[in-house]
Amino acid sequence: MGETFTVSTISRFPREVMRFPEIAPPAFPAPRVLVRDFALVDEEYAELSRAAAARDVVELADAISDLIVVTNQLAYDAGVAIDLAIEDYPARPLLDDAALHEELSAVVARIAEMKAARDIAALSRAILQAIGRTVDFARALGLPLASILHVVHANNLAKAKGGFFDEAGKFCKPPGHPKPDIPGVLARFGRFPG
Repeated sequence: MGETFTVSTISRFPREVMRFPEIAPPAFPAPRVLVRDFALVDEEYAELSRAAAARDVVELADAISDLIVVTNQLAYDAGVAIDLAIEDYPARPLLDDAALHEELSAVVARIAEMKAARDIAALSRAILQAIGRTVDFARALGLPLASILHVVHANNLAKAKGGFFDEAGKFCKPPGHPKPDIPGVLARFGRFPG
């Protein structure tokens, strides 16, 4: 245990896989970039909602990590460097339905703030709050989030071989690309049976 993951590490993906330039100075992204990035955020939030409704811890962990990744992509596109260290959190029992709903509501409120931002300062604050709130959700679930993000990030970097951009500009996994081993991470931490 005791692993740490720094959110800025995720910025390797746009540089190394998508061949984007180094992070630019902060600037409000172009409308087409916002449309793409918010579509990714919405997609991951929908996965998070489905996982919470199903009370599926593996899918909750996957959706939380992916939501952090795509929100960091928005930060990268806005020239906002995020230097947040994430840790592995102590195991806890799964939240009851009301608490899960409360956590989801807090995340969606931060997403709404990102979408409402009209200048770089407001967008930067909203991005940081959205990532922070998503990390808080992982903490409330007692997830080993740093270790999960390490396997998700390694998996994302590995999809460079054979990956492709779809018509919306999303970088997609190549056919047959394996999912990150989140069940293995959870089992290693004794959090949930593998």
